[in-house]
Amino acid sequence: MGLMLACRTFKDAQSKEQYAGAVRCADFITAVTAAFSVAACSTAGVPTLASKVAAERILTPSVEEQSGSTEVLARGAKVYTTSCQPCHGDRYGKGSIGRAHPHNEKGHTWHHPDAQLKEWILHGKPGPGYSVMPGFTYLGKDDLEAVLAVIKTWWTAEQQEMQADISRRYDQAINKKKRDPTAVK
Repeated sequence: MGLMLACRTFKDAQSKEQYAGAVRCADFITAVTAAFSVAACSTAGVPTLASKVAAERILTPSVEEQSGSTEVLARGAKVYTTSCQPCHGDRYGKGSIGRAHPHNEKGHTWHHPDAQLKEWILHGKPGPGYSVMPGFTYLGKDDLEAVLAVIKTWWTAEQQEMQADISRRYDQAINKKKRDPTAVK
């Protein structure tokens, strides 16, 4: 509990450095929890599901590490605030004027591959009834990557892993179709 109090929470982070520190702290707490889970396991030496998930979280690079820097996240946050937040709300889905779904762990954005998300961001997406997401054709490739990097920090480790797998499989299917246009769908 003392470790939890010592760590600044994500929502309280006032700077990129504090946010990165909160990520490192959360990873440390996860590792400590995993160690105690293994030690407490009735079959000593056999890792529990919790310890396996914790180990994967520590071994899986964070979105910040994958994106390369806090500068990328700062750029993505700026793009999100100006282009996405009015309809989708902030990290918690609050502050939106639209009825669009939030992009956090409670939303379903993580169910879609990166290529599809980028397509929708650039060219828009029709929705049910009168709901239409406009395209943001003025965004460049770096802006797209940055805003997706920010959104991905709002997902759980499991959601990040699943979305990465969805993106990989989607890209493989598209590349296979390009190589063999007669391939069965």
